[in-house]
Amino acid sequence: MSTTSKQEIIDTPAATIERINEDLMVVRFKPTAVLNAKAIADNLEVRKRLATIPYAVISILPEEGDFDMSLFDQDHYGHIDPIEIMRVEAIVARDSTMRSMVQLFFAHYPQQRRAVQVFTHLQDAIIWVDERLAERTAKAGT
Repeated sequence: MSTTSKQEIIDTPAATIERINEDLMVVRFKPTAVLNAKAIADNLEVRKRLATIPYAVISILPEEGDFDMSLFDQDHYGHIDPIEIMRVEAIVARDSTMRSMVQLFFAHYPQQRRAVQVFTHLQDAIIWVDERLAERTAKAGT
């Protein structure tokens, strides 16, 4: 993952969103963030504003973050065209409760048109995203 002059950083109440390059964004949720509908909506709005082409996202959840159960009331990603905002998302959840909640959300709302994977370690997420980006590059070259 390399950086380019396209690098941008935007802060929201719940997260810091960094566009590393045209293909990759990293979302770092703040330690005090509550994952709720507003936090997700703010995050997606910033990601959409920063996106110029389909891209990958690595979302890093807080170690002991708070998860609002009302998130299960709707698919917060269902109204988004993944070609417009994202095709690949790696979610890093070190905390087992947070990881279980994220996995439960995506089991309840399967993501049919984009790849989503939950990881315990950031390095594993980076490797997976790099592989997805390499696959996309290879397909574009054929």
